[in-house]
Amino acid sequence: MDKLPFALPSCDRPATVRLEVYGPDAAGDPFGSLDASVYVCEEHGIDTASAVWGAGMTAHKVEMAPDVTRACGEVYIFPTGNLGDPACRYCGRRGNLIRVTSVFEGDYWSCPPGEHQPNTGGQR
Repeated sequence: MDKLPFALPSCDRPATVRLEVYGPDAAGDPFGSLDASVYVCEEHGIDTASAVWGAGMTAHKVEMAPDVTRACGEVYIFPTGNLGDPACRYCGRRGNLIRVTSVFEGDYWSCPPGEHQPNTGGQR
């Protein structure tokens, strides 16, 4: 995934470790933004956690839910975290956004049709 500031393994073995990845918030709290869940096998757990820490983020190991199956190297990006899609340029809303291309304005992110929220400080 090209958005990640760290490399993930891709061995495709069953994941046995889940790492929550946090980024700092504006105040510098290292747990300020829950950005992703990374799934890796036991062999790649330490290397992946080291890569996360090396990117200036925090890795926190949590239990895998017993009914969850993932392959080593899979990741879930939280849409409201720092790694999520940028805010809608009209309302500042984050997550569930779509890419819009305009001949006049170039690419930008916007809310899906019918889901635009009132302007709450986003750029217009």
